[in-house]
Amino acid sequence: MILNKPTKTQLIQFYSNSKYEPQFFTQYLAFLDPESSGMPESFISTGADEDGHVLLTGDTYEPADSGIGAVEGTPPDVRVLIKEGTTKEEVLTLLDKIRAWIEKDGLPF
Repeated sequence: MILNKPTKTQLIQFYSNSKYEPQFFTQYLAFLDPESSGMPESFISTGADEDGHVLLTGDTYEPADSGIGAVEGTPPDVRVLIKEGTTKEEVLTLLDKIRAWIEKDGLPF
């Protein structure tokens, strides 16, 4: 449940005031279908699995605070973000596919 959705300007201000330096993360992205992934049409036939799901990975830098408010300490080692409106079944399916991918190929670092 989202109590108070921040604006883009508020988020930029929040991150600019973060006490944490940007840290490198490998991100795993999972989409329920190729269309929602934004992949070009030419990749759709090769980018989706047998269920029509698309898994991608890439690099990102984030000021990785815990996001829990007053908690002190180091940033989390793993952070999972779930888009509002995604069902429990969809989350579990896509997380299982990411887990299987990591088990098969390992981590890229």
